[in-house]
Amino acid sequence: MNTGNRNSDSRDRLLYACLAFSGQITASVTHELNNVLGTIDQVAGLLEDLAATPASEVTVAVERLSTLTDRLNRQTERGVTLTKRLNTFAHMGDHITVECNLNDLLENIAGLTQRIANMQRVELKTTLPNHDITVRTNPLFLSHLLFLCTKKALSLADRDVVLEIRLSQCDEEAEVTIEAPCHETAADRVQEDDFELLRSRLPVVITEQLSDEGIRIGVKLSTGGR
Repeated sequence: MNTGNRNSDSRDRLLYACLAFSGQITASVTHELNNVLGTIDQVAGLLEDLAATPASEVTVAVERLSTLTDRLNRQTERGVTLTKRLNTFAHMGDHITVECNLNDLLENIAGLTQRIANMQRVELKTTLPNHDITVRTNPLFLSHLLFLCTKKALSLADRDVVLEIRLSQCDEEAEVTIEAPCHETAADRVQEDDFELLRSRLPVVITEQLSDEGIRIGVKLSTGGR
């Protein structure tokens, strides 16, 4: 196979990988949104029942109304947050390279990955610095890479633990660190082909440490002196 064909094959594989990533995120978030809508529909039915409450039971109805209103508000806020996160994610492919706020990107991708973590009984915790860290990068590729790193850590993490995604900066270098307690002896190979494709297209340095205490994955990026 000549170089042109190899490059074309690599681009095709990267395209399908990004489509699969987008599909995973969209499927997960829309599942959560469906749960939100289901709960709102259930509450709406209960409110209809309250509307038909006899006058003799008005006091009890008012107490139930307060509880249902709180529940409705929580679900509405959750739905709005999920929709905003998904909208932000949808626009990550608008530009090949752009000035990207790492704080916002990490917070968004962690929020979008929360359901996947919950299914494995792992709590995601995002630790961000007090100042914004900006890099020039492809936000879709970087989000995909960090998603794969997070999934790799999740595949090894113990249940009922906290997986921390931490952002820090030292001089002209930013680092995303993903850590979780685990007692595995070998790293899980999670979509390694996609992982290598993305790494070849991003100016990042990735380190992995696996011990009996836990998994630690570090992703370093240049901030260009910002």
